[in-house]
Amino acid sequence: MNTEHDPKLRYARQLLLPGMSENAQKQLGSARVLMLGLGGPASACAVHLVEAGVGHLSLIDGLRVDDPDLSEQFMFSGKDVGAFRVEAARDFLQERSPELSIEIIKEPFTSHSAERLLSAADLVVDALDDWQSKILASDVCMQLGRTLVHCGIRGFEFHIYTMIPGRSACLRCVLSKTGMEDLVSAPLSHAAFGPLAGMAGCFQAIEVIKLITGLGTTPGNHLIKFDSLRRDFDDVTNLNPRTDCPDCGRPF
Repeated sequence: MNTEHDPKLRYARQLLLPGMSENAQKQLGSARVLMLGLGGPASACAVHLVEAGVGHLSLIDGLRVDDPDLSEQFMFSGKDVGAFRVEAARDFLQERSPELSIEIIKEPFTSHSAERLLSAADLVVDALDDWQSKILASDVCMQLGRTLVHCGIRGFEFHIYTMIPGRSACLRCVLSKTGMEDLVSAPLSHAAFGPLAGMAGCFQAIEVIKLITGLGTTPGNHLIKFDSLRRDFDDVTNLNPRTDCPDCGRPF
């Protein structure tokens, strides 16, 4: 029997989870999630969102697949080298979920395009490769009132921060409060550890699903840090909006 298009069968095990009602599943199906960039955590995050039943996914990335992508992105294979990353990702995800609505945008994320690209989304996932673009995403999401599920990876460490306008400090303030300002100013490192990127993407997917369905808690002022070599988690709290910040300090 082909169960691919029967939600009650396809998501039967997920629907057994406490709080995961049929209504929550419908909320996933009607959600519009925008994945900004297809860097490190993108494969794991996108696949888990699709498998959970997110109905509309927009992929924004202007880069092409190259050989180093293959070591950390399981959505890509050797045959995709040279193709646009959004096209290769769309084909991979569409095969797993034919009913999924996928929009691909093959253009760079810049200050000129940011507001236009982000305004149609319910929720934005940060899978960008560089820090200046991540800061731009934070600025624009704050201006538009869009929740941003941010991920930062450095070496064997990652952090996840869910920025909710009105409840969270913006990314600029978070980096300052946590002593991570050097991430933005330091030379960009392309070092990558595939398993860590995948783990970070799973965390992002969990946050997105919780936000859409209302499961669990997402306080919006916590940053989770993980050091894979030490197997150490750290939860940085009280990252509240700053009244003197033009982005996170204004009322929503």
